[in-house]
Amino acid sequence: MFKFKRFFVISILGIFLCSNVLAERIRGEQQLIKSDSWVYESLNAVMIDSARTHFYDRTPLTVQEIKIMLNEIDYEKLSIPAKAHYDRIINYLNETNWSFGTDDFFLDAEVVVTAEGQYKSNDNLDWIFNRKLRSDFVHSDVGINVSKYAYLGADIILAQSKSAREANRNFVNVPYNMQTIDINFPHDAYLAAGFLLNENSGLNLKVATLNQNVGLTSMGSIILSDYLTDSPYAELKVFSPYINYAANVTMLGLNRYMYMHNLEVRPHKKITISVLEAALPYGGFDLRYFVPFSVFHGYAGWWEYQNAGWNGSGSDVSSYVGLKLNYTPVEHLRLYSNFALTQYQMPNENDKTIPNGGAMQLGIESYIPINEGFLHLRLEGASSSPYFYLNSSPNWSFVKTYSETCDNAKTFYEWIGFPYGPDTIGGKVDVGYEVPKKWGINLSYMFLARGELSSPNIFGNWGASHCSNPDRENWVYPTSTNKYKDGAKLITPSGIPEYLNVISIKGEYWPLNWLCVTAYPGISFAFNNNNKQGEFAFGFEIALSVKCFLNRIGK
Repeated sequence: MFKFKRFFVISILGIFLCSNVLAERIRGEQQLIKSDSWVYESLNAVMIDSARTHFYDRTPLTVQEIKIMLNEIDYEKLSIPAKAHYDRIINYLNETNWSFGTDDFFLDAEVVVTAEGQYKSNDNLDWIFNRKLRSDFVHSDVGINVSKYAYLGADIILAQSKSAREANRNFVNVPYNMQTIDINFPHDAYLAAGFLLNENSGLNLKVATLNQNVGLTSMGSIILSDYLTDSPYAELKVFSPYINYAANVTMLGLNRYMYMHNLEVRPHKKITISVLEAALPYGGFDLRYFVPFSVFHGYAGWWEYQNAGWNGSGSDVSSYVGLKLNYTPVEHLRLYSNFALTQYQMPNENDKTIPNGGAMQLGIESYIPINEGFLHLRLEGASSSPYFYLNSSPNWSFVKTYSETCDNAKTFYEWIGFPYGPDTIGGKVDVGYEVPKKWGINLSYMFLARGELSSPNIFGNWGASHCSNPDRENWVYPTSTNKYKDGAKLITPSGIPEYLNVISIKGEYWPLNWLCVTAYPGISFAFNNNNKQGEFAFGFEIALSVKCFLNRIGK
């Protein structure tokens, strides 16, 4: 398999290298901009500078959608750094890439080569410069563009596996042997198709494995975040400047389909309000959860799934609701909040053994123009209850678990939203200054108090396939006889809390338009490390990244 992939990669890259002299074409209108792209932070800065907001914090978005949002902006009224961010976005969306074909139907590619080195002093602490922040050694986004109506994309990479990136004694991003190489790509594959109904409204369909995000935050959205990776989904979306509606089904694993629908409204240019409902049954595909404007909770599906015998007693359907507010009251200031519930006992419900599950996230952010750049300030706080995301079995809890196809593979557990999971309270402060495409620096401090139910260790040896034979007595959800029978009374952080402090700096410099150098020094220290009473851990780390955008050389 690996030899075939290597041949395929070399062939594709060869085609584009040979065809570079023939044509270069701009990005397709339906190409998706990934959720972790800098484009959304720059778009956020432009919106805040112009005292408005939009639907830019539910991602990924198409090139077409972003251009429509930018068309609302009065460019002449922007500050100098906001104009620089605006220009950077427009230049990126209209950037020419290597291509092969005709103007209406062509293959295109952009290639980035990144050399990274990293070191940390304490193996008992997780990386600050973690696998999400690290780059592939060679990353190529390849796609087929069909006029302005469709785009099929995928990433072809030469990179380390996720398991290798999390290893303590790993100091470079080069896949130097078969134990470290990633053969599980593509990770970001998709089909996006759509068309406009008028100049600023339209609809699109996505079938993808791209990471999704609801809410632009610093710590990771509690509702849905791009820390959930490689999860296939299909989405139908209708968009306009005032109302957006999306119906989505995301696959977390075998017989684990998370159905979502999301209504966003923008009653005024300064505010957006979003309501999201989701359901996670444990069973086969259920079409009724894909019916627009239905109320999932009204189906009371837990009765049917339980009676159908899907692995054990208790509710086999988890419910979820999320509320999001984005508000820009004046120029240079944004207020935002996210709220989510996975369980709430009404006053008339008498079962006191069932714990409530909820989370709240609040933030304030400012972009202040100073000379050619922005002073960026952000303060954010978040709290999740001990049983947020969790239910009476791991099979219908809001978590994805998987293992890679590689040597020394780890088992990964990824919450659908807040990366620090349930049973956590904390905050983060960011202070930075950036001159777009020249240089920037950001200092951040994060504090987390994490209870015993926040760790993936709660899954014990359930394994990457989840549990085919649930043992309720050994699961953390309360029963009348297990050790968590009083779990409904727990408050965050439960048990022996870990107190984690992380101080980090990100410095970025662009000596050329195709070359970026970034440094990531930081320190972290934890009291009651890994929820062990009296255990203290301290460590420092440093990472250096040199990124080369091959398509831009010579332009």
